[in-house]
Amino acid sequence: MHAARSADTLVLVTHPPAADLEPKFRAQLIDEATVVERGEQVKVWFVPLNDAWVRAKDHPLAVVDGDSGENNASFCPPGTIWQRTIELTLPAKTPLLCRVTRPLVESWATVDYFTKDRRAMRRHVEERWYRLIGNYRMGRCDEPQSFAEARQLHERNQGKPVAK
Repeated sequence: MHAARSADTLVLVTHPPAADLEPKFRAQLIDEATVVERGEQVKVWFVPLNDAWVRAKDHPLAVVDGDSGENNASFCPPGTIWQRTIELTLPAKTPLLCRVTRPLVESWATVDYFTKDRRAMRRHVEERWYRLIGNYRMGRCDEPQSFAEARQLHERNQGKPVAK
């Protein structure tokens, strides 16, 4: 805090909290679904929010392009089912997760086609980690330790009954 003199008036000026002094950068992220062999490939971005990870489109600071999205495919390039453009302003070095899923192509013996349940297509999941390093600039990075720990905890709890 310090005092500033303005036209013979003493005004008390407060400094913003340290978090507000952190440099912030803009990021433009694109969620989309495209046509691939045996189905669709879906790319979705996730960003940290407090102690959780949320879809970029669901982040409170997200600005989603109104002309894009799952319900308006008229602006999509060929081979694209839908596309959503999201703009966020986040602190420098914020980790970003891009998750891409696509149909898992499996080779089965002839008999397996009759005996296995084929109603639900299994999916291949690929995760790519980035860090925000400048306005509209990202660099590849490793999975953050906090996310890896949360993933391990989640996987350990899979299959255990949920307490009510």
